[in-house]
Amino acid sequence: MRNFFSLLILFTFSSSALADWFLITEKNPYAKFDQYVEMSSLKRGGDYVRGYALNDYRQVQTSQPQPYLSQMFSEEFNCKEDEVTFLNITTYSQNMARGKIINESGPIPKQHIPPGSVLKQYEQIFCLKK
Repeated sequence: MRNFFSLLILFTFSSSALADWFLITEKNPYAKFDQYVEMSSLKRGGDYVRGYALNDYRQVQTSQPQPYLSQMFSEEFNCKEDEVTFLNITTYSQNMARGKIINESGPIPKQHIPPGSVLKQYEQIFCLKK
């Protein structure tokens, strides 16, 4: 019985760090990463929504000066015009925006969101579109 309560406490505390991240893609075995949105970060103002998104890679990525496993994006979506501005992009050495910060960049000028893209999936959640 003591082991059960120990496991329950461990599970509660270990999962609380991920509580705000909402998985928006299914566990597709062919995808290179899983997509998350931090729902509590979404702030609306008129046609605009700001918040955080996360790409959590399944294998080490090497397109930066050092290997990395996740990238967190601070984004602002213009829901009326189908546009996004990346306010900040932070690249991390470990999964789920943990570990050493490898790189930070931004802001990146607004861009149109192409249909069927990863950004379109994020926009649907941020802007509550179907």
